[in-house]
Amino acid sequence: MNYFSFKLKKTFVFSAFLVFLLLILIEVAAILIDKVKRQDDVSQISPIIKKQSYGDEYGKDVKNYNWKKEYEKFVAFKEIGHISKTININKNGIRKTSGNCEKQNAKLVFVFGGSTTLGVAVPDSMTYPSYLAKKLNTNGKCYKVVNYGTGWWMSSQSNNKFSELLRHGKVPDIAIFYEGINDLDVVSYGGVPGGIAPYAERILSKSFDTADLWNKTSLEKIKKSIKTFLHITASYRLAVAYHHGRKYSKSKKNINKIDDEYLNKSANAVSNIFVENMQQNHDIGNRHGVKVLTALQPFPLISNKKLTIDEKITIQYRIDIRPWEAKFIKITYNKILEKSDQFGSRCFYDMSEILDDNETELFAEAEHLLPTGNEIIAESFYQKILACDK
Repeated sequence: MNYFSFKLKKTFVFSAFLVFLLLILIEVAAILIDKVKRQDDVSQISPIIKKQSYGDEYGKDVKNYNWKKEYEKFVAFKEIGHISKTININKNGIRKTSGNCEKQNAKLVFVFGGSTTLGVAVPDSMTYPSYLAKKLNTNGKCYKVVNYGTGWWMSSQSNNKFSELLRHGKVPDIAIFYEGINDLDVVSYGGVPGGIAPYAERILSKSFDTADLWNKTSLEKIKKSIKTFLHITASYRLAVAYHHGRKYSKSKKNINKIDDEYLNKSANAVSNIFVENMQQNHDIGNRHGVKVLTALQPFPLISNKKLTIDEKITIQYRIDIRPWEAKFIKITYNKILEKSDQFGSRCFYDMSEILDDNETELFAEAEHLLPTGNEIIAESFYQKILACDK
């Protein structure tokens, strides 16, 4: 080996070492930044929640748990099990419901929905399923409410979960679907109608990418392996988050691009998916002898309720980020209600305005409810269960 070749080889090895060292330093920095960002995320609990009697303890529990998800087939993801003073979720992703009758012959009530059903913003005993259980179990009656609510689930995932439970012989007497917000949030947060929220998609990308790897060609395996490796690096996660962040902020910088045509097209797609999923829930339930109730849930962001000062502040924060979102929600909700005649005699209820006449503080932020709000929802479902004969 001549001197020139040796020097070239030495330079190449040294350069490769420097590049490798630089990548390690970038990854270490990304890990630290990611850790700080996650701490900021969980610490940003609404001031309204903080001032509740349970606020301090709940805040600590959320910081430790952060509503973590894990992959689950057919529904994409579910809540990870957790035990604490205010948040208790079992290994199947089901949150604890207070007030249940635990007798073997108890009538089963399955409730489905997103984080509002799960009970984000309140302790276990103050979710609407817990309040509903307490109301149902009066006068010697015996009901067991099972909370299948999962943060970021949209109506398609609730539909899939219901079908899967029935397929495995888990048949309730009553099934409740409290839906609406997440179907719209998928679009508002940069996704597509009927898809998974970008936030959840990033969390689950590793699970999706490693699936069915052995049926790929050698080249596809290499591509998948590289992609999977990237997904587990903090650098990649931050890069993707930055990309989605730019998309997320475009609504403010390029408001002229979010025109009526875009809003109507998206609203039509979302409403079609929502109505189809709800119809399927009723029809599948009927075939199994299940009483199915569906409700279009209230969305604090467009509520006509007289807001308290704190409610105005927390809702205005979201409006400032996406000024077009409230209009999109109203268009979509109107389209869903226009198509609600397709439900026929099925038990479908418009609960979108159920909180409008109440002047007490009900909203934890732009989506979730405080205990009093959940009590109102529970009371409404209780009355509707009695009225629904389908």
